[in-house]
Amino acid sequence: HGQIPSCTDNVTIPFEKLPDRGKAFIVFVSHRWFRPDPFGYDGNFFSGHPDMPDHSKYRLVIHGLKWIRSQLPPEMRSHLYVWIDFTCINQHDQEKKLAGVRSLPAYVERSDALLTPVCDNMYVGKDEMRTPFLEEPLPQFVQKMPEEDRNCLEKYAHMRDILSRGWIRLEAFLGSNLTLAL
Repeated sequence: HGQIPSCTDNVTIPFEKLPDRGKAFIVFVSHRWFRPDPFGYDGNFFSGHPDMPDHSKYRLVIHGLKWIRSQLPPEMRSHLYVWIDFTCINQHDQEKKLAGVRSLPAYVERSDALLTPVCDNMYVGKDEMRTPFLEEPLPQFVQKMPEEDRNCLEKYAHMRDILSRGWIRLEAFLGSNLTLAL
């Protein structure tokens, strides 16, 4: 495919029609859109997209999925399914979109793994917009850390934006608190 498929690409399978749920392994992709539509949906225009023009997020997701597939038992490797909002939620019909968003917790619950594609500087804005993690008031437990450890936190500055997003935090919470069983 070469890019994250759109909801109009007809590549989805309804959950209840999975060929063999006992062998299926579903990966929920929790992410921040790189190019959200600033104007919303107006009935005629939709310009938002979760990836950059160079498809860097797509490549990162594929890399993560290949690793996940390699960890699965051989009989499950050909039954890997991916849930990603841009593909699985209708982005052009406001009512269907809202219904899909409201169903996010159920999608996470039905998934076997949560994949959050993030790499260094992926979510960092322009230089003038960058704010180092440690410029924020430090929580008390961080203030008590050795300076070497506090300095180590700086490498996670790019995570500040993505982890400030409510849906991503909810998805991560649900994903970390649901039982994973193979």
